[in-house]
Amino acid sequence: MRAHPSAPSPLGPSALTVSLALLLGAATLRALLLPPTAPDSIPPGAVSLDSLRRGEWWSALTWIFTHRDWIHLLSNALILLAASRLALRSLGNAHFTAIFLLGSWLGALLTFWLRPDAVLIGASGSALALAAASAALHPNLNLLPASSRLTLSARSLFLGVLFANIALEFSSRLLAASDIPALHSQAHLVHIAALLTGWSYVRSLEHLRARHSPSPPPPPPPPLDRFLKEQIDPLLEKLHTHGPSSLSRAERTLLKEAARRIPPSRQ
Repeated sequence: MRAHPSAPSPLGPSALTVSLALLLGAATLRALLLPPTAPDSIPPGAVSLDSLRRGEWWSALTWIFTHRDWIHLLSNALILLAASRLALRSLGNAHFTAIFLLGSWLGALLTFWLRPDAVLIGASGSALALAAASAALHPNLNLLPASSRLTLSARSLFLGVLFANIALEFSSRLLAASDIPALHSQAHLVHIAALLTGWSYVRSLEHLRARHSPSPPPPPPPPLDRFLKEQIDPLLEKLHTHGPSSLSRAERTLLKEAARRIPPSRQ
């Protein structure tokens, strides 16, 4: 399933990707058109432990498709569209959808475990999970233009984004009183879990496919003349020089095979 490191042929967005992008936009538009809520209240469509405890089970899905604003939506949609070209072609619709949902859901589980008061909204977990899956499928793909003297592999970008989010999460805990907005984002844990989900999903899938794929057929036997020259003639020389006791069991088996393969007309 591993792709060649050269750039794949360009593909347009699939119907599934376009449908997801439209759903993201529609959900965000609906949330933005609702009457404004109080500053401390949960945004429409968002998910939290409190919303789940109140029985709002639909928020486990709506938070993925709803965004705070158009910039939030656009950034996630661009990542989704870029990653989907590689992931969808190699994985198919079922695995693509599974990674999309698992990236957000496992990110939410990790976030609520470590930050029980978190409120989550947006598809960044799904988009980054698909980006990580694409990186696992094409780890050596150079993401920079061919005319550039520099190279940036998909694996390097994956590791860079992963460690950047880990560093931001640790910094937000160490500098809790800081006024830097990036350090107070609740999405770092979602991003970390989503990146690991996408990468691990593809690696596990590759392992399962390799494990259950049929073994390649044995190579055909070499032509008779080459077989006799390369394998039998040295044995006959050894037999002539040192006697029958010098041959191993495998060598005796090889001589029997030669006797079987030589047609009567050449014996």
